[in-house]
Amino acid sequence: MNHPRPTTLRVGAAITAVALAAIGLAGPAAASTGGFPLSFISVTRGDKPVKVKRFQFSGAPVKCAEGTTTYSTQRPLSRMKVRHREFGGTFTRRGTRIRVTGKYKRNLSKVTGTLKVTGKVDGYTRCSSGRLRWKTA
Repeated sequence: MNHPRPTTLRVGAAITAVALAAIGLAGPAAASTGGFPLSFISVTRGDKPVKVKRFQFSGAPVKCAEGTTTYSTQRPLSRMKVRHREFGGTFTRRGTRIRVTGKYKRNLSKVTGTLKVTGKVDGYTRCSSGRLRWKTA
């Protein structure tokens, strides 16, 4: 019995308001007003997304008790399953909590989502990024 083989789409995000270039063969670049780059790989079966993997970002702005700083993932976040075109997860790393959400548009042409970083960041305490919105181009 043959099972459909998952295909992988690379979706890169250069989170800026300026023009962006596509990354990989099939994935559009992403854009947001957040001002920081993010990327992930969307795994599909046929025309249906089934998981998101290698979600990573850098330079997310956060406000802390000691002042402002930025947070970057040192390694990609764990895989997230896609159900009803939506994915999300909460990840904790060394006192930093990362909350990611995303939703594919009905025709899979775009993905929108949010990112929130809270906790300790590089020695800073009581940090929060607030809800940072992102979307693919």
